[in-house]
Amino acid sequence: MGNFQKGVLALVLMNFFGASMGVFARYLHEGMSLFQQVGFRIFAGFLFSCLIFYKHIDLRKLQEIKLNQWALLILRGFAIYLIGISFGTVAYINGKYSNISFIMAFPMTAILGTLIFKDKLSVKKFLYILMAFLGVVLIVVRDFSQIFSWDKMSLYAILAVTFVSLGNLLRKWHTDLLNDKEISMFILFISTILLFITSVSMGERITNIKWTPLLILVVIGAGIFNALYSYLANYGFKHIDTLLANNILALQSIYGVLISWILYHENPSLKECIGGVLIILSIILLNNYSSINVGIVKQAERRNNL
Repeated sequence: MGNFQKGVLALVLMNFFGASMGVFARYLHEGMSLFQQVGFRIFAGFLFSCLIFYKHIDLRKLQEIKLNQWALLILRGFAIYLIGISFGTVAYINGKYSNISFIMAFPMTAILGTLIFKDKLSVKKFLYILMAFLGVVLIVVRDFSQIFSWDKMSLYAILAVTFVSLGNLLRKWHTDLLNDKEISMFILFISTILLFITSVSMGERITNIKWTPLLILVVIGAGIFNALYSYLANYGFKHIDTLLANNILALQSIYGVLISWILYHENPSLKECIGGVLIILSIILLNNYSSINVGIVKQAERRNNL
């Protein structure tokens, strides 16, 4: 099996681990408060990342990291984990698993890329994004006579995918000093500190946690899943074109539906299925359109170089 095939497999597995995070969130909700469980999940992920990536971590770089890069690491940790994952955790705990998974596949990266990095917004790209938005509306709106009355957990999922996408987009502002594994490890560590500070400030008492063997195993499992998710993302995006990778990311919503059906017996309605299909179709069309444009640009560059 070549690197390309391994990269595709890595992203397929990565999406499974991502879609499964809500399972850990629902179980840990019984024994931990919100920021405690997110904090312990991320801390466990940090520890396992250290075990997996230790050969690729150079701590001597710590003294070379400039203040603006530290600020960027903190900002990304704040956006992805303290805000994004926390909102996503609440949504998975209290919302319909399949619906939340569909919404988490919303192509928010394309919208934020246009707003922040001034990516060109063509008519077709706008229509594909609008298609995804209509898919979200079909999922979250229960009564179309009150179209602006959205389900709270669906709104939390939208906030989650927004902040996670923002944190991922800000990767473009990092210098080449740190490799992807070092950036991932530092962000997990910083996020752990932010989460536990928030937990303490919110009055969440660690002494209230009843540590049972099963609870410890679930935290360890969540940490392993976080570490594997990070590793597979690094490997997959290294060997697979970003546009193809984005198409594969739509699998997370499919995994979410299966998990919802098998574990929680939550059957999506026809309206919710149509909304999910619109979101996935918009992602595929959006990336195919972008892929064609990239190909045209590369052909033009080759002609100019001749």
